[in-house]
Amino acid sequence: MEWRQEQLALLNEVSSMIKSGEDFNKVQSSATKIITDLLNSEAGSLLLLDSESGELYFKVAVGEKGDTIKTIRLQKGQGISGSIAESGQPEIINDVQSDNRFFSGGDRKSNFVTKNMVCVPVKVANKIVGVLQVINKKSGAFTQEDLEMLSALSRQIVVAIKLNLIDMQKAATESAVELMSAEAGSFLMLDDSTGELYFQVALGEKGDVVRTVRLKKGQGLGAAVAESGIAEVINDVQNDPRFFSGVDKKSSFVTKNMLCVPIKNEDTVLGVLQVLNKKDGQFTADDLEIAIKFSSVLSVAIAS
Repeated sequence: MEWRQEQLALLNEVSSMIKSGEDFNKVQSSATKIITDLLNSEAGSLLLLDSESGELYFKVAVGEKGDTIKTIRLQKGQGISGSIAESGQPEIINDVQSDNRFFSGGDRKSNFVTKNMVCVPVKVANKIVGVLQVINKKSGAFTQEDLEMLSALSRQIVVAIKLNLIDMQKAATESAVELMSAEAGSFLMLDDSTGELYFQVALGEKGDVVRTVRLKKGQGLGAAVAESGIAEVINDVQNDPRFFSGVDKKSSFVTKNMLCVPIKNEDTVLGVLQVLNKKDGQFTADDLEIAIKFSSVLSVAIAS
């Protein structure tokens, strides 16, 4: 699918910049520009939510009038972006000027004319942290495919938002699970004092139960990968002698296949990223490559 290739291109760009130590502001700007270009549009912006005031502020504004736009703050619920931040629902608005939610102050201040827009919430662990919008498609109107692409790409940009540590870890794990079309995922940290692995992040229906489990040194596939430092695809988990069934029993979940990647700081293993149960078949070498890229993001998230 074409949008999957676009996701991979953006992920490559973002993960490379993060791994190379680029400033997070630069990563956000570059990622927003890439998204705007991918959707063949005149402008794009990343707005973040001020948790104290409820206002949206322009963290990134790409386009000719970007510097002016960045001076604007939107009151809670103000404008189409404010509406999206409250509803949590992505939208295509192909006649912005006729939408009664439209806040024209931005256009007046910047001498820009907003004609159409695709706008999606940016979420971490189902919590809305901002809005990503792309404005004025250069040829025609925005389509459902554009909306789906932007929603998917918003998962990649969220790893470049320097949130608190656990939110960064959740964002990267969520992105990996969604991009690989999997049922669940987890990020396990290594306890240096005991050698055990504990679930820092556990996504999926049974996440709360899974987070209560600790894996002893050498116990299960995650521990095996933590010890070897080598990423693995395991497409028949139940028949792998290293598999620890205790987590499945406790959570009433059935693990069928798995990607397991060590999280490293140079040569030191800090934890493990697991992606479980691909929805459409088995995990591939391409999926493993994607997981390894996310492991780089998680490594930065631990060190932040």
